[in-house]
Formats: sequence, structure tokens, C-alpha cells
Amino acid sequence: MAAAAQLVQAAVVLVAVAFGLFTSMNQALIGAMTGAAAARGRHTVQRRTLYGIFAGWLIGPTAAIALGYTVTGLVGA
Repeated sequence: MAAAAQLVQAAVVLVAVAFGLFTSMNQALIGAMTGAAAARGRHTVQRRTLYGIFAGWLIGPTAAIALGYTVTGLVGA
């Protein structure tokens, strides 16, 4: 399962780079691991952990945007 997940991670990153898109290695690996676990059966995917990962993906960039805007406003004033 780990080998399949890493193969998919590498493929996703290479395809994204070929199209000039940015992709996170961590997000690609977590997505690949979740897909591999789901292929083995629903009981292998822990929803609570998965929701925590998704929340981090949403909160991280949002917080960075807000902080960048705030700091730029303070320094530029």
C-alpha cells in the first residue's frame, strides 16, 4: 500500500509540474494514502484524522493570507 501511494504521489507531482502547476508533496502523499486505504476498504480510513488534515489544508492558507495582509498593512502604513 505504501509503495502504491508513493508511486501515485510521484505521478501527481510530475503531471502537475509538466502543466506548470504548483502542488504540495504532502498533500499529494496524503491524498494517495487515503485513496490506497479506501481501496482496501472503508474501515481502514479514519475519518477523524482525515477531517483534521482537510481542516489544516483550509486553515493554513487562509491564515497565511490574513497574516500577510495584516503585516503588509502595518508595514505599509
